Amino acid sequence: MLTDPQALEPSRHRALLLFSGGFDSTLVALLLKQRGIATVALSVNYGTRPAPERAAAARAAAQLGFAKELSVELPFGDFRNEPQLWPDQRHEGWFPYRNVIFFGIAAHYAVREQCNVIASGIRVWDEGFDDARPAYLERLEGLLQSSGAEQSSNRLTLLLPLVASHDLAMQALTAGGAGEKLLRATWSCWRGGATSAISAVTSCQMARSSA
Repeated sequence: MLTDPQALEPSRHRALLLFSGGFDSTLVALLLKQRGIATVALSVNYGTRPAPERAAAARAAAQLGFAKELSVELPFGDFRNEPQLWPDQRHEGWFPYRNVIFFGIAAHYAVREQCNVIASGIRVWDEGFDDARPAYLERLEGLLQSSGAEQSSNRLTLLLPLVASHDLAMQALTAGGAGEKLLRATWSCWRGGATSAISAVTSCQMARSSA
């Protein structure tokens, strides 16, 4: 599992990015673009995904220069509207087995698109969910090596640049230029009503810190 995009080389790596149109996945897309890594964007359209998030993803994708854009429809979603199913208040956005589902789908498309990196904007504050912790994600990376065909040459590496620190996110919001402008236009929180990246990032962080 990698956290530093500088470890990737354009001549050896091709990435599939789980792309929501939010701040985190857009920042990872920018990091990959800066590194010159060809990137396929995959959006997972689950049942409770906000329509503004889809629209923001389309706008951002037009500026990010992805090698290809893919989407997949899921007939189910998270439990944001079903509080009786939350394990506790910290898990208001609980999506049971979210990362094994999303990364499994990503791995399938990575093989089809000849990508050897799966990138995601999972952030350090997502550790409130036990499937977003580094130890779990390292185990998941190991499981993804078994595609059913015993193709050892098709090794998949997870790239999670935001999983250990908030530093890259905060730097990006003060960097200036087109990248910062794009990030400030993202749909950055699963809750409705966010109008800017910096307010959404702050509100999400405050909500999860106080939970």
